[in-house]
Amino acid sequence: MDKTTIIHHILSMQTISEMLFTDEMFQIFDHISKAFGFRTSVLDNTFLEVAPLRRSPLCRYCTIIQEDLGMLDRCRENDRKQCLLAASTGKTLFYQCHAGLAEALYPLFIEDRCFGYIIVGQFRLESGIPDLLLSEVRDRKLRKGMEQAYESLPSYNSEQLKSILRLIEITTSYLIEHRMVTVKTNLLVEKLLSFIESNLAAGPAMADAAAAVHRSPSSINQALHAVTGKSFKQLLVSMRMEKAAELLLREASLSVAEVGCRVGMDDPFYFSRLFRKNFGCSPSCYRKRARA
Repeated sequence: MDKTTIIHHILSMQTISEMLFTDEMFQIFDHISKAFGFRTSVLDNTFLEVAPLRRSPLCRYCTIIQEDLGMLDRCRENDRKQCLLAASTGKTLFYQCHAGLAEALYPLFIEDRCFGYIIVGQFRLESGIPDLLLSEVRDRKLRKGMEQAYESLPSYNSEQLKSILRLIEITTSYLIEHRMVTVKTNLLVEKLLSFIESNLAAGPAMADAAAAVHRSPSSINQALHAVTGKSFKQLLVSMRMEKAAELLLREASLSVAEVGCRVGMDDPFYFSRLFRKNFGCSPSCYRKRARA
């Protein structure tokens, strides 16, 4: 499989952010959300919502805050700050948002990198709607609607809430461990293929390729195999041979040894042996057949 074929395969794959979710994952969180009466959603690593896990709209209270009071940007900024804090600590956060609701945020770490966040909420607190927020609402009817919407939200005592949050934390870890939440490999593989192609003459080591995409050698090997069916070493050889075949036909002035050097193989005998293994004939014979 040459680079063009691989890229075509990558572009034909479904793309939803950098994360993939199985149907089982959606079902698990949908049932949890319905059982406890809250909404669960997924944010990508740019803090945009990519999947509401319970197929339901925002609660009435949040709709009033975001639409009637025009505080959507404030809500997003609050989410962004909490996400950054969760990513920096690697821990689950339980916090009160600017509108007085309690939420829990679970950073999704895969291969030591944060790819997104699961947000669970919203829960009503005993403290009620913040006085500062209420002071901004002049319309009495709207204010009464806010208070009624707030009181309709689920509320739990501290022990119940602790158990619910721990359940979701365990569930999230289980989903990642059993690959119900995975990272798409197509974007990663495309970057790796470009890196390899750009460095064929230098003979890139797997450690160099891994460093270029900020991953571990084992993780890029797994990603390459998942998309191409080949390991890093096998793919490097394959891409070298494909490039060599292209040069043999396109650059008639280059000797076989020079073609080998162009693809990072200074030993002409080793280059010819590998080429024969891949194409069934020597480089010279391959060039002659093409001219015939």
